[in-house]
Amino acid sequence: MKAKALYTILSKKYKEGLVLFVEDIKISAPKTKDAKEILSSLSKVDGFKDLLSKKKNSAYVALSSKDKNTEKSFSNFGNLTIGT
Repeated sequence: MKAKALYTILSKKYKEGLVLFVEDIKISAPKTKDAKEILSSLSKVDGFKDLLSKKKNSAYVALSSKDKNTEKSFSNFGNLTIGT
């Protein structure tokens, strides 16, 4: 039931152009600067210009596997949640 609810929500967000899929995000050392560069590049995609400027609930980054460097790099952004 939870999986169906998640699928429904993600499908709706995708149809509204609010979901962005990225093949891979890897950061070799935990640096917020690198994460900010990635977010800056992603904010150039149509519909995602507020990615860096939005104060709350800007994005959820879902990683395919646990990556401490990437998680630490994105952890300094209050408007962003990261998980696996």
